[in-house]
Amino acid sequence: MRTAYKHCVKFAPPQPEACGQHQVHGTAPRRGCLTALGVLSLILASATAQSTTALPEETVTGHRDAATGTEEPTTEGSSASTPTAAAVTATDSLFTSPDDADGQTTAEEECGIAANPTAFQSKLGNFSHWALSTDAAPCAGVARKIMKKGGNLVDVAVATMICMGVVLPHAMGIGGGFVATIYLRCPRQAMTLVARELAPGAASRDMFVGNETLARRGGLSVAVPGELRGYYALLRELHGTLNWREHFRQAIRVARDGFPVGPQLAAVLQEHKHDLSESLRKVFWNEATNDTYAEGELLVQPDLADTLWAIANKGPDYFYKGDFAEQMVKEIRENGGVMTMSDLKRYAVSWEAPVQTTFQDGLTLHSVPAPASGAVLAHILGVMDAFRASPDDLLPDDALTLHRFTEACKFAYAKRALLGDRRFVHVEELQYNLTSHEFAMAVRNMINDSCTFDDPAHYGFLNESLPQDEGTAHATFWSDIGDVIAITSTINSHLGSHVRTSSGVILNNQMDDFSTPGMSNSYDISPSQPNYIEPRKRPVSSMAPSVVVDSNGDAVLALGGAGGSKITSSVALVAMRTLWQGDNIKEAIDFPRIHHQLIPNEVVVEPDLSEDYVSELESKGHVVTTTQKKSSSVNGIRRDGDRLYASYDYRRAGGVDGE
Repeated sequence: MRTAYKHCVKFAPPQPEACGQHQVHGTAPRRGCLTALGVLSLILASATAQSTTALPEETVTGHRDAATGTEEPTTEGSSASTPTAAAVTATDSLFTSPDDADGQTTAEEECGIAANPTAFQSKLGNFSHWALSTDAAPCAGVARKIMKKGGNLVDVAVATMICMGVVLPHAMGIGGGFVATIYLRCPRQAMTLVARELAPGAASRDMFVGNETLARRGGLSVAVPGELRGYYALLRELHGTLNWREHFRQAIRVARDGFPVGPQLAAVLQEHKHDLSESLRKVFWNEATNDTYAEGELLVQPDLADTLWAIANKGPDYFYKGDFAEQMVKEIRENGGVMTMSDLKRYAVSWEAPVQTTFQDGLTLHSVPAPASGAVLAHILGVMDAFRASPDDLLPDDALTLHRFTEACKFAYAKRALLGDRRFVHVEELQYNLTSHEFAMAVRNMINDSCTFDDPAHYGFLNESLPQDEGTAHATFWSDIGDVIAITSTINSHLGSHVRTSSGVILNNQMDDFSTPGMSNSYDISPSQPNYIEPRKRPVSSMAPSVVVDSNGDAVLALGGAGGSKITSSVALVAMRTLWQGDNIKEAIDFPRIHHQLIPNEVVVEPDLSEDYVSELESKGHVVTTTQKKSSSVNGIRRDGDRLYASYDYRRAGGVDGE
């Protein structure tokens, strides 16, 4: 039996036997504490949410690679290069079942694409065994296929995220990176996996001085992707039970057969229709309509399907080493980038201890450390907790609570500008303060219930910039034994760097999340020194996938969000409303968003926020701006007794599933 989580020895997790029947590997899935993450419920006979057709085993044969769990194809004509469209067709059983050939089952039907919500509608899933919530409706049904093959929670999470990268190509994918918060019920242990992008080895702090647009678009804006290394780390260290390639089946099918374009992707494509790069036009321009693909039109990505097929059969090293990687680096450099093969080969994920804070009712928040924004989230919630008179007290649902929340956000975002990669910047004291009850109480006492303050210095702001990471997606997964994974993935801006390789991979523009000396951002805010570019450094991010656990060690809430700098405030608002204001998870997600990041000095609210609330905020001196754009999205799962309630955000066409 190998030791679990060998990359995070500092967590010192107990051996699985200490948790009763909690063994590391299990090949005969059943309910109970079976694997390191637990096997999801496999009682599918009585399932009513969705019925699926099992896929046949692959016809690709070969020897198994013990290190990667993959098989090297030995079919005639196989090579290390990306398979051609003809090769994909030749191995059709990798993607489709016999039913598909007869026209009985389509990719759209199997992926639940018809479940896309209309505006201001979302589903509250009510389950008792397991649940998931995702920003991508077509991927909500992937879990059942994985479970039918004996997969566990981590298998479900990875397969769903790979599918999401196909359906949400403007927001995430294998050309980006992610952060995840994991909670294991049996050892009562939380951990985080950081698979964010890294600055190339040739990057320097002044590389964008004089031409800031290069940080936003083109090869120079591309940081080293971590998505695939992260998925492999999850499966290896948390003991996924399935072969590596099983996790790619549905993603390959959706990429090859196509899916109806969702509302957000359609809106992003329309927004960028006049400045799409040539490589993006090849996939997102509909020649039949002479326009970008609109909502509901079928989008296919054959190049990406071929690439996913190759990665599925050859393992993650295919992306980071060899001919494929060399071609990707070549195209990045042809677009002005500085990435090298050494950058790809040296990339490594990081297992880290989460930031955590305990509230007065005994609930403990676990979230991602710097350079992500878990500590910022913890501070906002800590301040709001300090306004509760007792552990059982609920916060009133009124304008005063929103004023206090806005002020808490202003204090928290002031400190966000001091965050940086912990391997390069000393942020331990800052994170300690942001997660301490005493610091939260001190800030609570600085909040004036009668007015706000215009001077950012009142909130401790040092005139430093806040990065914006808008092209993001989130998913939450909850097993039948109480293990939880919350994952937020990104390529940074919508459509990332606008560089789409010949292999169909849209690359991130994560370098834009760094600060550059002498260059103010769009709000005329000076750069943040802790976030200056350095080789192999990770930039600051607003992402904050989180899990809340009660005093008994049971998870009660898991959530995360997407949407740039509004991610942290949106996740905080949803958590506050469902933990301390009596909302169920859907009500909390549906509630109109309110956001303040200190600079600019304005409260941004959605149009359906009560006019009485808006008037009262204005009476306290707030400058209120109503946005017509859909705000950041949040999805999550809330446990209440023996029930699991899952919901996605109507602001995106998400989906839920469970039993």
